[in-house]
Amino acid sequence: MSRWVWEFEPNHELVVEGLPKTAADRLDEVAARLAAAAEVAYPTLPKPPPGVSKLLSFAEGDLLVYYQEDYRDLDEIDTGIIVIVRAVYIGLE
Repeated sequence: MSRWVWEFEPNHELVVEGLPKTAADRLDEVAARLAAAAEVAYPTLPKPPPGVSKLLSFAEGDLLVYYQEDYRDLDEIDTGIIVIVRAVYIGLE
């Protein structure tokens, strides 16, 4: 069984830079849903070797999120990490 979590790279502030507050506030929820979806899609992580996926994207409403799937072996539990690298607001302000 694998577990999936999420994180921002390099950090939350740079990922949401320039987003309206409403879009930035939704980013944690979107990241959590991406991790939950990956847990269903990948009940076990690819082996070998651990590594990072190509750049992926997900759009919902006026928010476009770029992310990668990172596969790691942490604490003797296969761990997948949704790495959010950029979020873009595509709506009108």
